[in-house]
Amino acid sequence: EPLSKISVDLDTKINTNIFVKKGINAEKTILTTISTLGELISFNLEGKNVNKKQLLLPSNNATFKLIKNNTNTSFLIARQDFSKLALLDENENLVFETDFSSKNDKEIQYFSLKGNEIIAVTDKMAGFAYIFDLKGNILVPPFKSSYKIDLFYTQNKLNIITSFGKKLTKLVQ
Repeated sequence: EPLSKISVDLDTKINTNIFVKKGINAEKTILTTISTLGELISFNLEGKNVNKKQLLLPSNNATFKLIKNNTNTSFLIARQDFSKLALLDENENLVFETDFSSKNDKEIQYFSLKGNEIIAVTDKMAGFAYIFDLKGNILVPPFKSSYKIDLFYTQNKLNIITSFGKKLTKLVQ
């Protein structure tokens, strides 16, 4: 059924995805996002029941993003603090944490493929991408990439589509 326009003043800066957990109606459909400074916010599709929770802010330089998986069925919270990247699950539990050699802002993607949960991190400035499992293990040696990547399986092999400069490359693992 059509919904009337809703407006919710979140009273904070949002520059990330909004995750929608579909319910049986507008009241039971929950939208979740996170502010740049780590305030996890959820509310229903009627614009009611606004819930805000401040996550641990390790320093004043930490930034947060909500990362939806490719099937829009789950999300992770990315916390970047200098060169350190931490990923938290929907319940704010630490999934894994890793250090990078650069402090650049990272492009993070979350894939659910054939029962595998895969995290891709691209450092556009450094020109490299990294692929991790949810335990923080690197699945593929770092490779050149300037943009988001794409992942898919064919014949039980992980295919990676990446671009660097003017070159588009397919890697098979």
